[in-house]
Amino acid sequence: MKYIFIIHLPGAAGNFFSRCLNLLSNAYCYGQENNLPVTLEEKLKMLSYTPVIDRKSVTDDWVKFEDQLTPHGQIIEHHSLPPGSYSIWKIHKLTSRMATLAGPDDEIFNFYIDPGNNFKWACMNALYKNSHLNVDYFVAGKKYSDDPTFYKISLDNFLKDWADFLLEFKKVTDIIGHALTDFEIQAVKTLYCQWKSTILKFNDIETFKKDIGFFM
Repeated sequence: MKYIFIIHLPGAAGNFFSRCLNLLSNAYCYGQENNLPVTLEEKLKMLSYTPVIDRKSVTDDWVKFEDQLTPHGQIIEHHSLPPGSYSIWKIHKLTSRMATLAGPDDEIFNFYIDPGNNFKWACMNALYKNSHLNVDYFVAGKKYSDDPTFYKISLDNFLKDWADFLLEFKKVTDIIGHALTDFEIQAVKTLYCQWKSTILKFNDIETFKKDIGFFM
């Protein structure tokens, strides 16, 4: 089995990226109502942003929407996943428990979503989506950013366009040894376009700051 840890700062699209990886065949990250979808169609239906595309107010509970999904480890013992599975874990900070998940015959991949030039955007997007900011996550993130053993994912390429994001996504699938199918790419594109409609736009940052009384 391959254990894939997606480590990210609040607001830095970790939930979104883990959803994209969940679309891969043999990949498990989320379930719903004690069910782990297997087919691409089932997964895309579960992971869709359709319910929040028309989000009108920042006071709407975004985290509640994300929490409609259940981490796969709460539905099935991770070591009981089918052979050859990708076991995906979205976290803000590695814990000692994480180091004990994989067995001697398993592979571990640590990915850190590097905010790069968009550190400020990630913080503002976290506020926009009512995510919890914790200084421990930022301290840990700085350590992961400086650690050459962690694979880096560029948040900058998330925020450009689909072609840039796809290149970034392919880097990850190449590292874990997964050959993307055309159907998987199209599903990821669908999710990407939906997600882009829910984030804080760059030209809306100053207005958003004024709306919440953030004058720094």
